[in-house]
Amino acid sequence: MTPTDHLEVARLQQQVARLQTDNAMLRRRLGLVTLDPDRDGEAHRLIAVAVVGSEETFHVGLPVEAISEVVAAAAVSPLEGVPVWVRGSINLRGETAPVIDVAARLTEVPPAALEPHHQMVVVRVFNRPAVLVVDQVERLLSVASDSLDRVDGVAFSHVVVGVLQDAGVQVQVLSLEALVAAVPADVQSEDA
Repeated sequence: MTPTDHLEVARLQQQVARLQTDNAMLRRRLGLVTLDPDRDGEAHRLIAVAVVGSEETFHVGLPVEAISEVVAAAAVSPLEGVPVWVRGSINLRGETAPVIDVAARLTEVPPAALEPHHQMVVVRVFNRPAVLVVDQVERLLSVASDSLDRVDGVAFSHVVVGVLQDAGVQVQVLSLEALVAAVPADVQSEDA
């Protein structure tokens, strides 16, 4: 390996350590406790429950394993020629990430103005960063894999993989891949 290769490896190791620290901080902030993966003999997954929408609110579930951090709303660089639900892009540690308004993605209604109470959920999908705008990440749920109801006839079924009930509230578990797949490729370029 050349000295440049060693520097690149060291940089990547630092980046991985930073992501692991961010992930640990997110888990602590959301009150995550260590789960026994064999509990009740069922496979479980962790879902972060977020509230989205200003006029009509929805509870959505996001797979925790894809979340690298949750941050306060930040300035977004607007883009032309993108769907209404793509607010623009931001630079995340040298990578351009599309900013997707989850409520607008579900309803196709133009998003409300970005407010200080909004949160940005940074995820990695298709080995690229993306940012999801939500009103608030509320809590984590441990969900048995077989507890998700089918999405036949459910609104937003184009991005919903399943529905569950939690404390009388319907939570629509989203496919991050489906949310991000429709983002134009040039928004996801690594050119910062």
